[in-house]
Amino acid sequence: MAACLRQVKGKLGKFEESALLFAKVQRKEALKEDMLLLATEACCFVEAELPRTEADFLKLLAKAETDFVSTAQQTAETVNQLHHCFHRINKQLSGKMDLRVINVLNDIKLQLSELMHAGYLSSVGWQQLQEYPVI
Repeated sequence: MAACLRQVKGKLGKFEESALLFAKVQRKEALKEDMLLLATEACCFVEAELPRTEADFLKLLAKAETDFVSTAQQTAETVNQLHHCFHRINKQLSGKMDLRVINVLNDIKLQLSELMHAGYLSSVGWQQLQEYPVI
């Protein structure tokens, strides 16, 4: 599995762009680590039962090694779409505002910060991340 991690680190499509879009919130290296952990979760633990025997564990590990690169790339693409959406919303919220809607906009900013904070990939998990809307 360590070889898969080394192989995938340079092949995360659009990672640099995602890191740049999310730079005000989370450091680049922490984001990469969270993405790899999320890909590991998606690859090993989402659809399968936890292994109860050594043979089951080795079977799961072999499957994970074959699927990990494509899962990590899919994760990077999903995260990139989310970060584009996050950036677009923040850009719209930072323009001139009518004083009558300031409370509503502040509420939107607060909710967005709760959804997408530093470490959100680790805390949310793969299945819940699939429920995040991409506009």
